[in-house]
Amino acid sequence: PGSAEGGEGSSQAPEAAGAGFEAGPEAEVDAEAGTTLAVLRWLVATRTWISCLHYLEMLDAARVEHLLAEGADIHARAPNSQGESPLERARGIVADPGADERARACARLVCDA
Repeated sequence: PGSAEGGEGSSQAPEAAGAGFEAGPEAEVDAEAGTTLAVLRWLVATRTWISCLHYLEMLDAARVEHLLAEGADIHARAPNSQGESPLERARGIVADPGADERARACARLVCDA
């Protein structure tokens, strides 16, 4: 439900986020106070993700197809951000031999869009 860019889950497992980080927005500071460091790292690593399509590892093919059919932007980027677009993330997932097959299938859909 909701728009093509509405909130879905997250794509990267918390432990997969980079080790170096700097606490920023209030939500991240609150997370540090009440949850594990891994969650904080994940929040920092994904802070520029603005589209459901950024979270490919958490989606299934049917959801990706729906998002694309509804006009989700494969080039979406946070304003003034150097973060990856969903298409750039998808290309990285497809190229990663260790990526989960379900995530790779979803990433291929984005690459083919």
